[in-house]
Amino acid sequence: MNDLIKILFRLQRFIIFIILELICLYLLIQNNNIHRSSFLSSSNYVSGVLYDFKTNVSNFLDLKSTNKLLLEENTRLKNKLLLFKTNIVDTSLSHRSFKYRSANVINISVNRTKNYITIDKGSKDGIKPEMAVLSHDGIVGLVINVRSHFSTVLPIINPTFSISAKIKRNNFFGSLSWNNKSYREAVLKEIPFHAKVNIGDTIVTSGYSSIFPKEIKIGTISNFQHQDGDNFLDINVKLIVDFKQLKTVYIVENLNKEEIKTLENETTND
Repeated sequence: MNDLIKILFRLQRFIIFIILELICLYLLIQNNNIHRSSFLSSSNYVSGVLYDFKTNVSNFLDLKSTNKLLLEENTRLKNKLLLFKTNIVDTSLSHRSFKYRSANVINISVNRTKNYITIDKGSKDGIKPEMAVLSHDGIVGLVINVRSHFSTVLPIINPTFSISAKIKRNNFFGSLSWNNKSYREAVLKEIPFHAKVNIGDTIVTSGYSSIFPKEIKIGTISNFQHQDGDNFLDINVKLIVDFKQLKTVYIVENLNKEEIKTLENETTND
């Protein structure tokens, strides 16, 4: 305490000077309109900068929670859209039997021989193996392993993945799989050589599956060719999903899957 008093005593002239300066500044601002206007303008500018900085920081901190809310709302809208299609437009099972859930990608590989994706939803969220995985652009892959809070996804860009796909324009369908080279390219097989194919044609899911909804985008034809003596075309497809930019996905459950599988197994065993 004594030290503090000694310091203040040494600085008493400086402190008195500062106080007098502040008093003079106050009197100057109060009695001169020009100075008062300049001071208010400067203080408003500083306040504006500080408030803007505070707002930007708050918005940045809230960004993660905002994105989560938007993803959940988008999921609800997707489910409502399917219900609308069921009641108004399309009464087929292909629309009314699917339920969407949202999830975040927490790990992904794109340059390995066998790529995988990990998401932050598991059995406690209703996720099961053999559920379709989509992005807002199109097909991502298939759920393969599930734990309580996390799941792994087999993406299109894994050599063990294949899906029934068709050319949207003319409905010719075949089997689509990864080309084992680029994370943006796949190959579509079993399309007959007489099919009319154009570069840029859209490739979608065929709907011949109890897992994937029909006509979900997969990609577009980048090039194709016909080998002499071959009955089928060699078709390269540019995938619509950019896996390097993938952050969120939708897990799609076919509510009629078990009934379909049971029926098909019974038919096969007959």
